[in-house]
Amino acid sequence: MKWTILIADDEQAQLNLLTRYFESKKYAVHSCASMKDALNKAELYSPDMIITDFAMPDGSGLELVKEAKKILPSVSAIIITAYGTIKTAVEAIKHGVDNFLEKPINLELLEAMAQNILNGKKVAVERDVLKNSAIDPAPAILGNDPKIKNISRIIQTVAPLNTSVLITGPTGCGKEVAAAAIWRQSERNGRQYLKINCASIPETLFESELFGHEKGAFTGAVEKKAGIIEAANGGTLLMDEIADLPMAVQPKLLRFLESREYYRVGSSKPGRADIRMIFATKTDLMRAVEKKEFREDLYFRINVVNIEMPPLRERKADIAIIFEHFVKIISKKMNREAPALDKELVGAIESYDWPGNIRELINAVERALIFSNSPALKTEDLSLAGAGLRPDTQIENIFNFFGRGLNAATAKLEKIYIADALKMSKNQTEAAIKLGISERVLRYKMKVLDIR
Repeated sequence: MKWTILIADDEQAQLNLLTRYFESKKYAVHSCASMKDALNKAELYSPDMIITDFAMPDGSGLELVKEAKKILPSVSAIIITAYGTIKTAVEAIKHGVDNFLEKPINLELLEAMAQNILNGKKVAVERDVLKNSAIDPAPAILGNDPKIKNISRIIQTVAPLNTSVLITGPTGCGKEVAAAAIWRQSERNGRQYLKINCASIPETLFESELFGHEKGAFTGAVEKKAGIIEAANGGTLLMDEIADLPMAVQPKLLRFLESREYYRVGSSKPGRADIRMIFATKTDLMRAVEKKEFREDLYFRINVVNIEMPPLRERKADIAIIFEHFVKIISKKMNREAPALDKELVGAIESYDWPGNIRELINAVERALIFSNSPALKTEDLSLAGAGLRPDTQIENIFNFFGRGLNAATAKLEKIYIADALKMSKNQTEAAIKLGISERVLRYKMKVLDIR
């Protein structure tokens, strides 16, 4: 995947020189001789960087960068100037310019400067994606089960291509992990990797969130807004729970997939975006098609390559591997030594069906680590989840786990309950609503129970 650069200069000879040079270095280059043309091309092609002359016939290079950043907040910029004063440099950097270079231009220095900025952007993208991952900062497809090995081979095959991929499987089985693996092994791994959950967006707002809108397109549209399609240009977009995509939006997504053109709400001017699309769902889409709840033509368009993630109960031999992996990850997060796994515990977790799949397993690991300080995790540490415990021992283990006092047991249960609610919420306000208590009471209990 090439970096895309927009070069703006009103001197045709210099514009041609810069264009040819950067094309020879394998960049995708768009050139223009005016600020107006530059802004139009910035909106159309979403470049990674703008290299602009300071003096333009219809505005300055600094004005161009300011206006371009309203359309593309993440675009990088270098200004070329014959007026290289400290004041100019400070003003330029203050308004989002990454660097500036004085004339006469040293082409090799300019290209090295551009490459350093773009490489920094690639590292920042990877860091942000890892930071926003769930428990595991670098999730991987773990296990030796033949189904998992086959999925890994499919990912290695399709990742370098631009083919659409549909990932299916029950909740919590690792669909997002598979999608991230495709992104990491693709040529777009230095570009943005964005995710949208189709089930979490109100139907009335969906088209605007996906494609953006113009100022005044509807009540409340007080300014022009880019949609996630536009924001993901050049990168990868995961559309999770695609079965919940509103019927009214489905033909518009189909048109985009076929032409790579889209229309902001309220606009008659098409935009273009080059995106690697990945789709995920727990729903049987073929059945949804039969029930007229999902368009058949869209189904066949997104189902070019299907990766079916198996539930955890179908890969019993991998459970201990995955469990131990998250014990290490979460222990590190808690700043403690990772405990070993007791043999009896291994047998218990392998015999349990894990209806919540890997997501349930992660919660079980975290819960066990909160309350166990021993050098080895034992079966009784998982008594709350009932992970493989025999009915005749479960009550005894819960009693021993909570202790011999009702007040202590209540406090321990409250701590687990509140900690889980906080983990599943965006903030304390949302957690308080889920718990059915006020935010003030929640803060008090967090303090008393030492919940951070």
